[in-house]
Amino acid sequence: MSGPHVLRRTISLGSALCLVAGCLVLLGATGASASGITYYVDSMANCPGSGTQASPWCNFSVVNTRPFYPGDQILLKRGDTFTSGMTLYGSGTSTSYLTVAAYGSGPLPIINGDDNTSSIGIDLYNNSYVEVEDVSVEDAGSGILINDLTNQTGYRFLNLYLSGNGIGIQSPGDDSGTASNVLVQDVEAAGNNLFCSEGNCGGGRWI
Repeated sequence: MSGPHVLRRTISLGSALCLVAGCLVLLGATGASASGITYYVDSMANCPGSGTQASPWCNFSVVNTRPFYPGDQILLKRGDTFTSGMTLYGSGTSTSYLTVAAYGSGPLPIINGDDNTSSIGIDLYNNSYVEVEDVSVEDAGSGILINDLTNQTGYRFLNLYLSGNGIGIQSPGDDSGTASNVLVQDVEAAGNNLFCSEGNCGGGRWI
């Protein structure tokens, strides 16, 4: 178990982290979000909900089965704990990121993997231009998986807390694509294990 550490510096152009067969190329990312649709998720809401703030989704079951588009935001209620992972489909653009963040007041919303080594807190499935901000992922096999199959680009990880995960942030590597243009800022990690199962170190394991 490693102690807490916090990344509080924007990674500048040309910095790179290549992890075995997977490679994360880290650049400063820019681009403001343009208009899109804002969806709300509240684990204490009545199911299933419609995704509005007045009638939020109660879990990630709808999120996990549909695509999202540039400028869309999926906001998790602060103070809530979600006990299933999120799989995010769809992409933003360089000027209009697809965003997962928080709303309301209180502590960061938590996605908890219940110490299941096969669980994924947030699975970014073949996306580009995605921002994840103001979320805590705890006790998952992988906190955040950059599941890039075809050289995706444009990831921003801001103000996150990643704790007790097998892997904090992972890019799978192997025969997958390369995740590029990745910004990590104000990310605190505590008690994550950077490990290789059964001697297989083919993927990129980070934080």
